[in-house]
Amino acid sequence: MKTVFITGVSSGIGRACAEMFLEHGWKVAGTSRSGREIPGVSVYAMDLSDPDSIVSAIEGAFLKERIDLFVQCAGSGTAGAFEDFSDEQLSGEINILFLGASRVIKQAITCMRRQGGGRIIVIGSVAGRIPLPYQNVYSACKAALYSLVSAVRLEVAQFGIDMCVVEPGDTKTGFTAARKLTEKNTYGRDRDRAIAQFEHDEINGVSPKTAASQVYGISKKKKIRSRYAVCIKYKLLCFIFGICPGPVRDFALKALYF
Repeated sequence: MKTVFITGVSSGIGRACAEMFLEHGWKVAGTSRSGREIPGVSVYAMDLSDPDSIVSAIEGAFLKERIDLFVQCAGSGTAGAFEDFSDEQLSGEINILFLGASRVIKQAITCMRRQGGGRIIVIGSVAGRIPLPYQNVYSACKAALYSLVSAVRLEVAQFGIDMCVVEPGDTKTGFTAARKLTEKNTYGRDRDRAIAQFEHDEINGVSPKTAASQVYGISKKKKIRSRYAVCIKYKLLCFIFGICPGPVRDFALKALYF
């Protein structure tokens, strides 16, 4: 029986991944901020803003058993005009989405290298490829995570460790309701209109099971690529965005959100 370890296992894509792997006979362990029990899952308390809790949770899981697959899923988001981010909000967003996730990945690599290999999947976002207005810092952190994984996967291949990023698009989870906004709103209706649009898209987005299916499918592959957009719609969207000239991309985003 194989074991998967999932951060952010209590809700959203993390919870969907846990249920998916349980259905396929895997042992499942994971983290949540509260450490609250989840049926069938060994849960460890972990807070992405607390480096000590990251080390404690991941070390504790790997000391207990071999982890075949590690899924970094935990995260949060703040929306608003970049100009309106306070220093506290800016550092907090980066600390959770990039530094916290990076610490998780780093600790997972250390433990997997000791055990002799494994696979790490990082949940990114299509926003890392298609930077979204008023989700500016979130988009930047997701892009940075992909760059990190792309470089590090070459370093750790010698230890039998595979890594990749899975990039969901609009997904119907509690992430939308939990999203924070900047306290200031200097840009007024322009910001409100854009946020209303992407929250509408998320509420009407795909089920988190869609991303979970992608993660499970990757777990069965012998060889993996560095990144996977979730579902045909977003694969096509990322392809088109990648080949379009910059002015065309800007025009499309303005038309969608403004």
